[in-house]
Amino acid sequence: MPALEIIIFEPNTSEESEALKAFGKALKLKFKITETGGFEDNQEIEIPEAHKAIVAERLEDYKKNPNNNLNFDELLKGIRTKYNL
Repeated sequence: MPALEIIIFEPNTSEESEALKAFGKALKLKFKITETGGFEDNQEIEIPEAHKAIVAERLEDYKKNPNNNLNFDELLKGIRTKYNL
């Protein structure tokens, strides 16, 4: 099964929107068009308390046991080597 890849475009004009639709159709891509307000610079996003608690717990674990944590780049390299990616 191919990997699902999601790409989000935020056109600024109706011409850009129409061009993106035509491009997607020409390539026979599956796409969905949604209407959103988008994000403005410096827009605040509400972070649920449960997510904050998870981050705090992981940060505390890292401070107590820094050698138990893995470097993301090294982890990714190991996965690529193991699976010949």
